[in-house]
Amino acid sequence: MTNRKKINSGSLGLVFIFFVISTIFLLLFSWATSPMYDYWKDDPAVFLLTGYLTNHQMIPYQDFFDHKGPVMVLVQFLGYYFGNGKAGVFVIQIISLTATLCGIYKILRLFYKKTYGILLTIISLFILNIFFQGGNFTEEYCLPFLTWSVYFAAKYFLRSETGAEHNPLYTFFYGITFMVCVFTRITNAIPICGIIFVGFIVLLKNKTYVNVLKNVGAFILGAGVVLLPIMIYFIRNGALYDMIYATFLYNFHYTANNGAGGAGLSLIENIKKFIYVFPVFTLLVIALYDFKSNAKEVSLRLGIILSSIVGIIFFLNGMPYRHYLMVWVPVTALTLGLLKTRGVRKSVFTYVVLGAVIISAGIVLVKNVWILYDSYGIYQDSSDSVYARESRDILKSVSVEDRNDIIGYNVRPYFYLAADIQPCYKYCILQDFQSGKDKQMEDEQKKDFASGKAKYIVIHKNVKNKYDDIIFERYHEADRTQMFILLERN
Repeated sequence: MTNRKKINSGSLGLVFIFFVISTIFLLLFSWATSPMYDYWKDDPAVFLLTGYLTNHQMIPYQDFFDHKGPVMVLVQFLGYYFGNGKAGVFVIQIISLTATLCGIYKILRLFYKKTYGILLTIISLFILNIFFQGGNFTEEYCLPFLTWSVYFAAKYFLRSETGAEHNPLYTFFYGITFMVCVFTRITNAIPICGIIFVGFIVLLKNKTYVNVLKNVGAFILGAGVVLLPIMIYFIRNGALYDMIYATFLYNFHYTANNGAGGAGLSLIENIKKFIYVFPVFTLLVIALYDFKSNAKEVSLRLGIILSSIVGIIFFLNGMPYRHYLMVWVPVTALTLGLLKTRGVRKSVFTYVVLGAVIISAGIVLVKNVWILYDSYGIYQDSSDSVYARESRDILKSVSVEDRNDIIGYNVRPYFYLAADIQPCYKYCILQDFQSGKDKQMEDEQKKDFASGKAKYIVIHKNVKNKYDDIIFERYHEADRTQMFILLERN
C-alpha cells in the first residue's frame, strides 16, 4: 500500500510539473491566446471567431463558413462558453499540452530512466515550438490523442511477446484519435496511420483472427464516439451537407487550386518547406537505421517509415505552413527512444543518421532563437489594438437594432470580435480569397451581395474588391475612418 501511494504521489507530482511547464510555454509562445499578447491575426483568430459565433447560437457551416472540422469549432465554442473566449481556450490549451507531455514522457520511459525521460520531454517542447506558430491551430488539439496512441502502439510492439494479442482498448482509443484528426484536419491523422496499419498486418500474420475482429470492432466503436454526436448535431440542424462541404469538399478544391509541389510559391518559400520538413526526414532516417537488428522494433519502425514517407509527400505538395508538422512531435519522441537502442557502429549510414540529427538539432535551435525574437516583437506590437478601435468606431453611427444587419467584406475575423457583432451573411471574412478556391462559393457570394440583404457593408479603404461594382450600385457611403468605409443600403 505504501509503495502504491508513493507511485501515485510521484505520478501526480510529474503531472503537476508538466502542468506548470505547459502553462509557462503557452504564456510565452501561444500568441493567439496568451494574456501577454494582444494578437488577433491569421487562422487562430478565425477559429476564435467560430467559437464566438457558435456561442451566439449560429450553426457552424450553415450560418457562417470555415473550412476546418467541427472538433475545432467545439474547442473554440467551449473556450467561449466557459471562459469568455481567449481565456477559456488558453485553459483548454494548458490541459491539452499537459496531457501531451505526460504521453511523451510515457513514450520516452519505454527506453529511458526517469531523469532522462523528464529531460527529453522538456526538450520535446523546443521541437514543438518550431511548429507551434503562435498556437491555437488544429494540430495542437490532436496532439494528446496522437501522443497516447503512439504510446499504446509502442508499448504493444516493444513490451509484448511475439504473437501476443493486441489490447482492444488501445484500438478503441485509436478510433477516437483517427476521428478527432479527421474532423479537425484530415491529414493530422497521418503520423499514426502507418503504425496502425502495420499493427493490423502483424495481427493477421499471427493468425489471431478473433483478436483482429475485436480490434476492428473496438476501432469502429472509438470512431463512433466522435462521429455519431457530430452527425446527430448537423442532421438535427439541417447542416450535414454544409459541414461535409466545408470540412472535406472545399478543402479538396483549396488544395487543387493552390497547386502541387510548390507551384506558385517563391524560391524562398520552397526552401523553407524543405527546412521545416527536414526533422520529419530525420525520423525516416532513424527508423531505417539498423532496421532488422531488433525483432520487436521492426514493425514499429516500418510503421514510422510508412507514415513519414506519406507525411513528407503531403507536406511538400502543399502550402509551406509549418504548423502542419506539429503532429509529428509524438513520433519524434518515439524515434529518440529507438535511437538509444542502437549501438554506434562505423558505417556510411551511421554518418547519414548523425548528420541528419545534427542538422535537425541546428534547425530547432536557430528557429527557437528566432521565435523568441518574434515573440518580443509581437509583445510590443499594438496594431491589433488600432484595428479593434477602428472596428468599433466605424459602427458608431449604426443603431443597436441594426448591429447584426452588417457584413464585413474582406475584413479580418477580428472585426466581428472587436465590434461584438454577428455577420448577416454566411461568408463573412476574406471573401475574395476564399471564393478564389471554389467556383460554387464564388457564385454564392455574388448572390449574397446582389441580394442587398445586409443594411450595412464595411470595406477597407483604398482596397479593390471583386464585387465592388455590384455593391456600389446598391449602397452609398455613410461614414469612414482611417481604415474602413461604412456603406449603407440605398
